[in-house]
Amino acid sequence: MSEELIKFTELSNVPQILEANKLSVTNAKNAGLNLINKIDENGMTEEIDQECNNFLVKCKKTVEAINEKRKPITSILTAISKEFTSLEAELDPKRPESVYFKIQAYRNKHATEKLEMQRKKEEAAQLKRDKENEKIELREKIEVALSDFINNIMDKAFLELQGIFNSITLENINDNVKLIEAANVLLTDAMINELTFQIPTKYLIPEEKKAVKNEVFIHNIDKYKAMFKAEMTDFKKALIDRIPSKKTELEAIAKAEKDNAELAKQLQEAKEKREKAEKEKAEKEALERKEKAENEAKAKAEESKMQTLFEQTSETVSADGNTPERTGYNMVVTHPSAFMQIFALWFEHEGKNLGIDAIEKKTIKMMKTFCEKFAHTNDVKIESKLIKYEEIVKVRAKS
Repeated sequence: MSEELIKFTELSNVPQILEANKLSVTNAKNAGLNLINKIDENGMTEEIDQECNNFLVKCKKTVEAINEKRKPITSILTAISKEFTSLEAELDPKRPESVYFKIQAYRNKHATEKLEMQRKKEEAAQLKRDKENEKIELREKIEVALSDFINNIMDKAFLELQGIFNSITLENINDNVKLIEAANVLLTDAMINELTFQIPTKYLIPEEKKAVKNEVFIHNIDKYKAMFKAEMTDFKKALIDRIPSKKTELEAIAKAEKDNAELAKQLQEAKEKREKAEKEKAEKEALERKEKAENEAKAKAEESKMQTLFEQTSETVSADGNTPERTGYNMVVTHPSAFMQIFALWFEHEGKNLGIDAIEKKTIKMMKTFCEKFAHTNDVKIESKLIKYEEIVKVRAKS
C-alpha cells in the first residue's frame, strides 16, 4: 500500500481544518468589503492606499496559510483518486494499454478479415450470378434468333407455294400442281446451318457462348423440324385440296371473258381480293408465331433467372450470426494536395452554412473527421487517387 494511503487516517481532522479556512476567508472578505466601502465614501488617500497595501499583504499570507493546511489533505485525496483510476485504466476500453483494448483490437482485426472474406464471397457470387444471367439472356436471344430464322424459312416457303398456286392458269395447272406436290417439307441441317449471328457478351468467353448455342440447338432442332414438316405438309394439302375450286374459278373467268366482260371483271376482282386476304392472313399468322416464340423465350428466361437467384442467395448468408459491423472510415491521405479536396467536400456540405467566425475555428483535422463521418452515414466518398478509405470494423461484445 502506498505511503499516501497509510496517511489516510490523517483525514480525520479535515472538518476542523476546513472550518478554520472558511473562517479565515470570511474574515478577509469582510475586512476587504469594509475597506471598499471606506474608499467609496472618502476616495483614495495616501493613508487608505497604505491600508490597501497592508490588506493585500495579509490576503496573500492568508491564502498561503490556507494552502499549507490544505495541501496534505488534497495530496492524499489525489493519491487515492489515482489508485482508483489506475485500476480502472487497466480495463478501460479506450486506453491502448488495457487488456480490454488489446482483446477488442484482435476481435476488430478478425472482423475486418471476416468482412473482407464475406465481401470477396459476395463478389464471386455476384460474378457467378452475372455470368448465369448473361447465359440465360444469351440463350433467350439465340432461341428467338433461331425461331425467327426457322419461321422466315417457312414463311418464304409458304409464299413461294402460295405464289405458285396464285399463278395457276388453265394452261399451266398440271405443271404447277406438280411443283406444289414436289415442294420440300423437310427442314434440313444445311438450311439450319445458314443461320449466323453475333451477340456480344460481357462475361462469357467464346467457348461458353458456343456451348450455349449448341445447347439451344440440341433442345430445339427436332421440335422445329417436326413443326416445319407438319406446317408445310398441311399447307401443301390445303393448296392441293383447293385445286378443283381453283380450276372451276379459272374456267368461269375464261367463259365470262368470252360471253360477259363485266362478269369477267367482277370474277377477276374477287379472285384478287381473296388472294390479298390470304396474303394478309399469312403475314398475320407469321407475326403471331414470331411474337409467341419471343414471349415463350422471355418467360423461360425469367423463370431461369428466378431459379438462379433462389439457388445462389443462400451462398452469401452468414451462418454464425456474429456479423462484423463497419463503424466508420479512416481516410489515409497520400499527398498534401488531397487536403484541397477534403476542404471542398467539407465546405459543400457544412462550411458554406457556417459563419466566418465558425469557419476560422475549423482545422484541417476537423474537416477530415467530418468527411470520414459523412462517408459513413451518407456513403459519399471523395473520388481521388490521393485518398484511401480504410474501413473501421468492430464487433460488439454481447451478453
